[in-house]
Amino acid sequence: MNVFESKVVKLINQISRKDNILIHCKRNVQNRFCTQYVDIILDCGSSNYYLAIECKRVRTNIFYFSRYFHSKQIILISEYLENSGRAGFIALEFKKNICLIPWSLLIGHVLEGYTFFSDQTVLTHAINMSLHLKYILKLNNEYYYK
Repeated sequence: MNVFESKVVKLINQISRKDNILIHCKRNVQNRFCTQYVDIILDCGSSNYYLAIECKRVRTNIFYFSRYFHSKQIILISEYLENSGRAGFIALEFKKNICLIPWSLLIGHVLEGYTFFSDQTVLTHAINMSLHLKYILKLNNEYYYK
């Protein structure tokens, strides 16, 4: 398992225990014979916590979409989210912090013609992973339903 992805899974499990929410958080294992749309899947009895997370480690001050996603990956993940009914996030390890960005924010940037997130965009819109899951979902819904 990728070290960053395992950190995210561990952090989500810690947050869910702290919030007393029963969540099944698992890392999708890469396999050349099977399509992997996202890195981490969250399942729960409540559809509120039905999430998909794509993990990216950013080593520069700018998150270029073309550097971190292959040509059709954004489209494939968006279709997967729409078909599965999951809320999507990008987990970024950015300047030694782990933060979440709602997938809808990425799609909005792509549709507006942007090719990257600057460090200022990430710092302005990112959701700190140390927050409670309920707050993370509340923030996602604000982005998702705009």
